[in-house]
Amino acid sequence: MIFNISKEDKDYKSEVKVLLGEEVLLDVQDLPLNRNVTIHLRRYDDQDQLWYSNATYISDDDGKIQTTKNIVTSGSYTGIDSVGLFWSMELIKKPDTLPEYLWDIEDKNPGKIVLYFDIEVGGEIVASKALEILRMLPEIVKEKVDHEDLVANFYYPKNKTNISPILIVSGSEGGISTPDVVAGILASKGYAAMALAYFEMPGLPHIGRNSFRLHRKSN
Repeated sequence: MIFNISKEDKDYKSEVKVLLGEEVLLDVQDLPLNRNVTIHLRRYDDQDQLWYSNATYISDDDGKIQTTKNIVTSGSYTGIDSVGLFWSMELIKKPDTLPEYLWDIEDKNPGKIVLYFDIEVGGEIVASKALEILRMLPEIVKEKVDHEDLVANFYYPKNKTNISPILIVSGSEGGISTPDVVAGILASKGYAAMALAYFEMPGLPHIGRNSFRLHRKSN
């Protein structure tokens, strides 16, 4: 999707929503011509820790910056990269342990990621806009699978039938958090998706990450 930011955007009041995994391309308008412009990107993870990146461009003859075309002259990365602001985000004050995820899965804001963009010209913030990343669409139904032999959650689009099913399991991290995220995204794409845990959950085997690696190495 094209994420437009202009001088009309103030105080993050214009909030756009997009599904996790969709490509976001920035298009900044109403800028002074041929000036240094810095885009600041912030977000807070599920432990309220700040992640940040920035990129400085030179606006074109039309007073625009497009991350697919304009070159980054300095900042968290350089060159042309349409998603550079996202992957180059870094934790400002690193704690002893990193958060498991950059969003709340079950707590304050289930499945919600909010990115805050600030456009700076000549030391002044001229525009601010928020982008909300959704883990799944509002019409997706999540049901806990009620079966003594299964630890699973089932996701599916409401009021849709005859849809293809997909089973998602975790990797070496175990648990159900990662399958839950993937299942929500796939259900938003029109599938019936089951997130299944097979270890590292109550009632399931406890292997441990180190034990799992040793087990794989020995085999």
